[in-house]
Amino acid sequence: MKKLLIPLTVALAMLLLGIAALAQQPKNSAANAKIAPHLLNAFEKEGQSEFFIVLSDKADLSQAARYSSKADKGRYVYNSLQQTAQRSQAPLKDWLDKRSIEYRSFYIINALLVKGDYGMALTLAKRDDVLRLEANPAIHNDLPSPLLRVEAPRSVNAIEPNITYVNADDVWNSGFTGQGVVVGGQDTGYDWDHPALINQYRGWDGSTANHDYNWHDSIHETGSSCGADSLVPCDDHGHGTHTMGTAVGNDGGSNQIGVAPGAKWIGCRNMNAGVGTPDTYIECFEFFLAPYPVGGDSSQGDPSLAPDVTVNSWGCPPSEGCSATSLQAAVEAQVAAGIMTVVSAGNAGNSCSSVDDPAAIYEASYTVGALYRGTDNLASFSSRGPVTVDGSNRRKPDISAPGTSIRSSRRGGGYTSMQGTSMAGPHVSGAVALLWSAVPQLTNNITATENYLNDNAVHISSTACSSSGVPNNLFGYGRLDVLAAVQAAKADYPTAIFTHTTPIILNQTAVFTNLSTGQTPITFTWSFGDGSSPESTGTLLLPAQHTYTAGGDYTVTLTATNQYGDSVVQQLVTVAVSPTARFTYTTPVYKNLPVVFTNLSAGADPITCTWDFGDGQPNTVVMDTQPLARTYANIGMYTVALTVTNSQGNDSISRTVTVQPPVYTLTINTVGGGSTLLNPAGPVYDEGVQVVLTAHPAVGWLFDSWSGSLVGGTDVATVTMDSNKFVTATFKLAKEATQSDLSGSYKHVNLTNVEQGDILTYTLILRNSSAVTATATLTDTLPTTYTDYIEGSAWVNSGSITVSAGQLRWTGEVISGTPVTIKVALEVIDDMPTGTKLSNKAYLDDNQGNVLELEVYSIYNSGYRMTINGGALYTNVPTVTLKLWWGNTAPAIETMRIGNDGGFISGTTWITVTSIYSDWVILTYGHIVLPRTVYAMFRNDSGLQYGPVQDDIIFDPVSPVLNNNDVAVISTTLKTGNSDNAKSEHVIIRVRSRDDNSGVNKVEISHSGDFSDCTADGSADCQSFTVVQSVQDFNWTLQNSGLVYVRTVDRAGNVSDVTFQGGVAIYLPIALK
Repeated sequence: MKKLLIPLTVALAMLLLGIAALAQQPKNSAANAKIAPHLLNAFEKEGQSEFFIVLSDKADLSQAARYSSKADKGRYVYNSLQQTAQRSQAPLKDWLDKRSIEYRSFYIINALLVKGDYGMALTLAKRDDVLRLEANPAIHNDLPSPLLRVEAPRSVNAIEPNITYVNADDVWNSGFTGQGVVVGGQDTGYDWDHPALINQYRGWDGSTANHDYNWHDSIHETGSSCGADSLVPCDDHGHGTHTMGTAVGNDGGSNQIGVAPGAKWIGCRNMNAGVGTPDTYIECFEFFLAPYPVGGDSSQGDPSLAPDVTVNSWGCPPSEGCSATSLQAAVEAQVAAGIMTVVSAGNAGNSCSSVDDPAAIYEASYTVGALYRGTDNLASFSSRGPVTVDGSNRRKPDISAPGTSIRSSRRGGGYTSMQGTSMAGPHVSGAVALLWSAVPQLTNNITATENYLNDNAVHISSTACSSSGVPNNLFGYGRLDVLAAVQAAKADYPTAIFTHTTPIILNQTAVFTNLSTGQTPITFTWSFGDGSSPESTGTLLLPAQHTYTAGGDYTVTLTATNQYGDSVVQQLVTVAVSPTARFTYTTPVYKNLPVVFTNLSAGADPITCTWDFGDGQPNTVVMDTQPLARTYANIGMYTVALTVTNSQGNDSISRTVTVQPPVYTLTINTVGGGSTLLNPAGPVYDEGVQVVLTAHPAVGWLFDSWSGSLVGGTDVATVTMDSNKFVTATFKLAKEATQSDLSGSYKHVNLTNVEQGDILTYTLILRNSSAVTATATLTDTLPTTYTDYIEGSAWVNSGSITVSAGQLRWTGEVISGTPVTIKVALEVIDDMPTGTKLSNKAYLDDNQGNVLELEVYSIYNSGYRMTINGGALYTNVPTVTLKLWWGNTAPAIETMRIGNDGGFISGTTWITVTSIYSDWVILTYGHIVLPRTVYAMFRNDSGLQYGPVQDDIIFDPVSPVLNNNDVAVISTTLKTGNSDNAKSEHVIIRVRSRDDNSGVNKVEISHSGDFSDCTADGSADCQSFTVVQSVQDFNWTLQNSGLVYVRTVDRAGNVSDVTFQGGVAIYLPIALK
């Protein structure tokens, strides 16, 4: 619930006014009479309290009775209430707004909810437009406690005994289960996806849920498991889930717990863990009058989606501050809109006039007492009448139903038993749904519905509590008997039913037999749907006759009318016409293959279809237009005839079907390297066609043999298609040529180690000792993933050359003494893993069965690298460990060598590598001198070499030398005077670096002697300079101290001693005059 606050200054002012007003209550008697007693008590105890300002203006809802449909009734009531509230509340809202007092508006009772003290209340009560001020206390409903529930045993394919005791199952057997009726419930909430409730929830379509207009949470504060403003149906107590189960529950199996399992339900949570307030109850009444989307408000209400009947198993007792009139306007508005409001009588016990809770006390409510299940004895806890709390002495309850040991759905799944009038009320809500589904004319006719339920109850007499016979203040009219109510209503209300002769034949009289029921006299009106004037047969159950002059489908309507209302039934009838024969069939039609004939004939059923397929076989007769299949054994022309017959005559059609010779398929399988050319191409052929097969071996392969149904053993063969054929062409590898077959031929590439952007020029040289006609094929030539063919680069000095389909192909003659040179160029266009092999092959064929394969390749080496000793510093002679990064697709490395120069001119030897793509530990140094840069080369099993790569071995155990004689501070200007003149000026620091090992790498100069944070840019106290010669000058700016600290660092990271110098000036060797 939204907190209502008023500003502190207004609150203090009103508090002072309230104190003064309370002291003068006798003087304010007229105004005090408008203030509910509970509210006055709250002011005395708490100072401030929430309360309703109920306005005097009241909407006239009497005209809603003029509307016949519930949607029209609801729309009229909703609009009337909204308009009255907006108009009459406007001045009061203006008064509150000017004082910055928050409020909530309720249209169904025309009230505003505010928070204030007695002074504010008194001021409001004195207004002429204010009818009364009502409290908004928290109501602790006497609900069955979840801790006290007793788990009921699971029924096995059984209807619960309380359901059979009100004869609901007998109504089901007549086909009425509450279908078309919506039950609304306001309670502790609902476990919407409980197996017994989910399929009845209006927001569930069988696969997805839509809670808009089907669920509302009027609890706006946290404090329970459902939280506040729950977006989906939720039950924080279990009471609501149980009551709705009794109204409509059924899991489709053994748990038949609800009275009307065919009805739908929607819900509103009005209690927070069993505790409600008048504003939460009223908010749910507004939601049911005109449901709105989740998260919306009453201004978005749609009355057409309102429930038909509601379950109200809760109370708002006067003992907790709810006035007799608190909810009256809301109940009356709901009933005026055609929503039957069923309310439990309460559990106040066996004293008379214990029915004293709104909404059970109202005339507009249909109030239910509780019986011991299976008996006609009133439960001891069931509240009695008459109603005296409002001075009406009204008889209550209206009817009774089972209320003890009621097994129904339990929150969280499963089933449990509870007792109370809360359990009795849902029986009646479900009974209303059954009655309205059986007799739709009664829907939303609340007065008539109550009369049928009352008059046909099992009457239980009593003289207790100012009663006399039936009805009385204990049982009302007695025990609910929904079957008797349905039977009585159906006997009164007309039900239009008819049958007709079949078939209905064109231009013949059709007879329509009237089987309608209901209280006579009944007037019957027929409409035959062909444009003719409606006909009346008066009040007798006489058959109607009609003759149709045109074929087709017609809607026949019978309307039955008596004093209770109308009943309309419609049936679609078909007037038979003469049939029209028509069919199609699949083409082309082949011998020994099925052909499907599709019957497209038109005409009223039943229809008889006689097929003659023209092949000498008996006719095929079927009673429908289903397709048929036929297989012809011989080629030729056949006359197929179809005759269709119905009650109106017959029709025939014939068509000529040409059966062609069959067609066959030719399947070629290939073993080895090669392909097969088919002429004609196929693979489907007419019978008798001859197909010529030519075998084409791939480069390096020769044709070997055919197998299958064919003629010919060479590379050309013939197949005659007289069945489906399967042929295999087998190829064998050609004889491997030696270098002597094409003597002196070779292939090379200009680059063996490449990176992105390099141009690869492949050269193929063909030589032979004698003239020979040959072909050469270069593969891997045109664009690949990493290379791109350079257009126009293919060249040959003799013969012809073509570039296509990823290959370069040369044909020509190799003449003795004149080599053939073929060239082609590719560009490396993409980055790739280090060590990727870019291969290029050539196949030389001397056309005598000899094929020579030549291959060259380049290795992508961009980015490959080597580290020695992982970059570690060594201060003694190490074992040199080289780690190489090399792609796994590179050729296997077998040997390597290392040296101090990239050309390896020192005669270093090749060392066998025993661990591929891993760490190589070199135990022999060769000609390595430490410390030095080390180079490495690699060689694979084909003798190809890769590299070199390089890294430095850092070995230096000795620190560099630095003393005062190695550092001088030199002024950049000529000065005289003492050394103080050198402070804060630019100087040159000259440093002599000395190191017998790795050599000095850096000079570090500091103002303070702290070398922990040296930077190259001088941004810190210390600056680092790179050493490029043994004696080197460095620019420096002295600080005021004039002090300078210097040290050197060698390549191995060894540090010299720190040398200290003061500011130094250079003086002229002459005296100035």
